[in-house]
Amino acid sequence: MPAGGRQAPQGRRGRAVRIRPYDAADQSACVAVVLSQVPRFVLAAEVDGYATWLGAECGPAARCMYFVGEEDGAGVVAVGGVSFAETAPVATLCWGVVRAGWTGRGLGAQLLAYRLGLVAERGAVEEVLLDTTEASVGFFLRAGFRVTGRVADGYAPGWDRLDLALDLHEWRARSPVPAGR
Repeated sequence: MPAGGRQAPQGRRGRAVRIRPYDAADQSACVAVVLSQVPRFVLAAEVDGYATWLGAECGPAARCMYFVGEEDGAGVVAVGGVSFAETAPVATLCWGVVRAGWTGRGLGAQLLAYRLGLVAERGAVEEVLLDTTEASVGFFLRAGFRVTGRVADGYAPGWDRLDLALDLHEWRARSPVPAGR
């Protein structure tokens, strides 16, 4: 069972990925997951920045809660985090990626539901934010996010940045994942 006594939600195939907190020993596996999605979902130029960010923002006493999803015999197959604003009722999702070859199995949805469940347990958060590209915006729209802005070439030429938001009260009302598992 993941830290905090929370069971990961089941995926479409009925098999739950084991989700646990990130540890510095996971860094190379996390980078490999992100690298596996170049150039479909991630720019090659982002990978070094991700590795640096992971070491700086997700270690002990870090402001980002980061998680890895493991599958028996395959190691780390998904990664993703969430950070909480200090003065606003807002959380931000960051660097959610599923290893190439593992997409379409419900792992991304499991990791998203897990992170949203953690956010919901905080109680004070009203809105969840993230930014993404056209390549993955549909996934988040299906989960209830809405587009709040677009920056043309926001990541690189031809890679627009889409800003998204999710009303956590609405998500709680329709979520099949019970809070406080």
